[in-house]
Amino acid sequence: MVSGDPDKDYYEEVKKIFGDDVLVTVCITSDNIFQEEILQSIENISDKIGNITLNIDDEDVEVVTRVISLTTVNKIVGREGYLDINQLIDYIPSGPDELEKIKKNALQNETFLNDIVSKDGKTAAINTYIQASPPGYLSYNHEIKNKIQEFIDIEAKRLKKQGVNAEIFQIGLPVIKVEVAEYIENDLRMFMPICITVSLIILWFSFRTISAVIIPLTTGMISVAWTLGIMSFVGYPINVISNALPVLLIVVGCTEDIHMLSEYYHQLKAGNEKHIAIRNMSIKCGLAIFLTSLTTTLGFSALICNKIVMIREFGICSAIGLICNFIVTILFVPTFLQWTRVPKSFTTVSKKKTSLIMGSISDFICRIVVHKRVFIIIGTAMVIILAVFGTFKVRPDADYTNFFKKNSSIRVKLDKLHNRISGGKSMLIVIDSGQEGGIAGPEIMTAIAEFQDYLNQRFDKTISVADYVKIMHREMNNGDKEFFKIPTSRELISQYLLLMDGDDLERVLDSAHSAACIIVRHNIIGSWQVNKELDAIKDMSKQLFPKYVQVKITGIDILNKKAGDYMSKGQIMGLGLGLVIIFFIISILFLSPWVGFLAMIPNMIPILLNFGIMGWFHIPLSPATSIVAIIALGIAVDDTIHFMVRFHKELKNTNNQDEAISRTLKKELLPIMSTSIALALGFCILISSNFVSNICFGYLAAIAMLVALVSDLFVTPGLLLATHLFSSRNVLKVKN
Repeated sequence: MVSGDPDKDYYEEVKKIFGDDVLVTVCITSDNIFQEEILQSIENISDKIGNITLNIDDEDVEVVTRVISLTTVNKIVGREGYLDINQLIDYIPSGPDELEKIKKNALQNETFLNDIVSKDGKTAAINTYIQASPPGYLSYNHEIKNKIQEFIDIEAKRLKKQGVNAEIFQIGLPVIKVEVAEYIENDLRMFMPICITVSLIILWFSFRTISAVIIPLTTGMISVAWTLGIMSFVGYPINVISNALPVLLIVVGCTEDIHMLSEYYHQLKAGNEKHIAIRNMSIKCGLAIFLTSLTTTLGFSALICNKIVMIREFGICSAIGLICNFIVTILFVPTFLQWTRVPKSFTTVSKKKTSLIMGSISDFICRIVVHKRVFIIIGTAMVIILAVFGTFKVRPDADYTNFFKKNSSIRVKLDKLHNRISGGKSMLIVIDSGQEGGIAGPEIMTAIAEFQDYLNQRFDKTISVADYVKIMHREMNNGDKEFFKIPTSRELISQYLLLMDGDDLERVLDSAHSAACIIVRHNIIGSWQVNKELDAIKDMSKQLFPKYVQVKITGIDILNKKAGDYMSKGQIMGLGLGLVIIFFIISILFLSPWVGFLAMIPNMIPILLNFGIMGWFHIPLSPATSIVAIIALGIAVDDTIHFMVRFHKELKNTNNQDEAISRTLKKELLPIMSTSIALALGFCILISSNFVSNICFGYLAAIAMLVALVSDLFVTPGLLLATHLFSSRNVLKVKN
C-alpha cells in the first residue's frame, strides 16, 4: 500500500539478506501427526511445493525459496560427545518405535515447536516461502494457490481413502490476495444490478417519466465505461477501494441530471416552449453544474497527495470519472431532451400533487428556519461538540485481515492456525552489530536470547539464532536442561554456528555473522494494536542491547502500521486541501471570502459527524473509511452551491430575504432531497459488500449524505438569514 518510503526500502534490503517472507502455510491437523500416512502426506506436499515452477518470460522459474516442514528440517541431538545434525526424517517409518523416536526428536527441538509442529503433536505446518510477484504477473498468486491446493486435495483424498481423519488447508498472503480478488469480482457483479435498480426506483418516484430515468442512468453508465477503460489503459487495477467506483459514479452522476431535469420541469411549468425550456435550463444550471463538478472533482483530487497507493489511485480515477460524467452530462442531457417529446408526467395531476407536497414541506422548513433559528444553532453546536470528542477516539488501521468479516474463510483459517500452532502473521526484528562476527559475541547473543524470552511472553512464536545455540549447547552437555542457555565463550558459539547447516541459519543469521533476525509469529489484528506492541519492543531493546547495536523492526505488518500513519496524515492533508480549494472557488464565485466561509459551515457538519461516529462506535480509519470525509465534502458542497446560487438569483428578483429563501426551498427541495436520498441509498448498496471496510464505508457515506441534506435544508438557510449577507445593495454580484 505504501510507495517511496524508506521503511519499505529497508524491508526490501532485509529480504535480500534473510530471504522473502511471503509465507504460505499448509496446516495439517489430526489426533496424532506422527503416523506413517500423515508424515507421508507432509513429505509429498513438501516435495511438490518445493518444485513449483511458473512460466515467467518464457522460462520455467522456481518461485519457492524455502520449504520448512517435519520432512525437510534437521534434528539437533547430542550423541556421546558429538552432535547429530542430520535430517529429522530420512525416510517415512512404519513401526511405532521409529515413529515415537521421530516424535521425541521433533518435540524436544524448541525451534520446531509452534512453528512446524504443535506441542501436543496434533498439528503440523508446512511453511512455504515464496518470491514476491514479478511486476505485471497478474495471475501469479492464483497459480501458486491453485497448485498448492491441487497437492492438498490429492493428499486429503489419499488420507481419507486410508481411513485417516485429518484436516488440511492453506493460508498466507498469496491465498489472501486471491480471496480479495474473488471478493472484488463478486462485489462488482452484485453492486451494478442493485445500484441500477435503486436508481430506477428513486428517479421514477421523483419524476415519474421514462426519459427522466434513462438520462441519469445513461450518463452514469457511460462515465463508468470511460473510467474503467482509462484505468485499464494506464494499468490501474481494481482493488478493495476502487471496486466502489462504478456505484460512486452512477449515484454521484445522477445528481446533476436530477438538477437539470428539475429546472427543465420548472421551465415547462412556466409556460415555455420545449426548445426555450432546454435553453433556459442549460443557462440557469450551467454555472452551478460547472462549479459543483469542479468542486467535487477537486475534492476527490485531494486524495492524490496521499502516500497510500490504492487511495491515491482512487483519487485519480474518481476525478477522471467525474470529469467524464460532466462532459457526458452537458452534451447528452440537452440533446436527449431535444430529441424526445415532453414527458406527460411533467404536466399531469400526479406531478402537480408532488409539487404541492414539496411546497408544503418547503413552507414547513421555511417556518422553522425563520422562527427557530436559535434552536437550530444550539442543536448544531451540540452535535459538533459530541462529534469533536468522538474524533479523538478514531484509530488508524491498515491491517489487511480487517478487510474480512470474522466469519469469512480467511479469518476462520487464521484463527485455526493461531489456536492450533501459531499465528499466520509475522514481523522481523533485525539486530545489527555493525561488525563482522559481532553476533557471535556472548554479550549480544545473550541479549538476543533474553530479548526473545521477552517476546515469547507477548507473541505466539519466535525463532532466532539464539535458539540453535542454546539447543546445541544443551545437547553437547548430555541434554542437561541447565545448559539450555548461551555459553560464555565466543569461540564455542562460533563453533556451534559452523556446525549448523546453512539452510537452517540463513533465515536468522547473515553470512558474515554481523546481523541476526528474530522471526516473530503472531495473530494480532489491527495495525494500531501492532503499534502498541512496537513501543514496548523498542523500549526493551534499548535496555538489553549495547548502544552501538541497531535494532530495527520490519515486515508486512510494520508497513501496514506505517500505512496507517500515512492515512492519518493523508486524511488531514487531503481534507485541508479540499477545504481550501472549495473555499477559494466559492469565494471567487460570490466575490467574498465571507461567503466561502459560510458555505464551509454546513459542509463541515457531515465531516465532523463522520469522524465522531467512527470514534464513538470504534470504526477504524481504514483505506476505505479514510476517503469518506473527502467524498462527503466533495459531494455535499454541490447542493450548497445549487442552493446559494438559486438564493442569490431569487433575492435579486424579490429583494426580500424571507421570500427568497421560500422560493429557493420550493425550487431546490425536490432536486436536493432526490439527490441526497439517491446518494444515501446508493452508498447503502456497499453494505452488501464482502469487505468490512466497504460495509463501514457504505454506512458512513450514507449517513454523511443524509446529514448533509439536513444541514443544507436547515443550517444553510439559517445562516443566510442570520447574517443578512445578501441584499439588492450587497457587493456580492453573480451574473446570470
